[in-house]
Amino acid sequence: MPGAFEGDYAEGNGRVARFNSPGNIVVTDDGTLYVADSLNHRIRQVSPGADAAATQVSTLAGSGTQGHEDGAGRNAQFDSPLGLALSGTTLYVADMNNRRIRAVNLASPENTVRTIAGDGRTGNTNGIGTAARFALPKGIAVRGSTLYVASDRLIRKLEYR
Repeated sequence: MPGAFEGDYAEGNGRVARFNSPGNIVVTDDGTLYVADSLNHRIRQVSPGADAAATQVSTLAGSGTQGHEDGAGRNAQFDSPLGLALSGTTLYVADMNNRRIRAVNLASPENTVRTIAGDGRTGNTNGIGTAARFALPKGIAVRGSTLYVASDRLIRKLEYR
């Protein structure tokens, strides 16, 4: 498997790649994995190969600097992303310590990241987009245009188009 037993950060083949507290993983039909590399504040992509040496690990989104910034994938900032869900060409991220739900557009050349819900303050407030509040969203699932978010002691439902 890609990565070592110690927390760290490195890109490259499966023998040299390093993660720091990987969270959720989603797998595409072609076998590509997306990993929430929580303590590296990045979303990583694992492109499968015939063996560990041929498997490649790279950063899909996140600069590695803890924070909140939307924009081009590697310029975006996360704060302990944890939950992941995939729908078509959109990867949804439960950005735990930012208390936001983010979307990575896998169809854009730069894997653009944008905030779709949450204002960054702790709460369980319903609302549209950034008017909503979450308390440490950790898990996320998608079915159709509905996102389900595990946040604090609640399962929240977001209608998204």
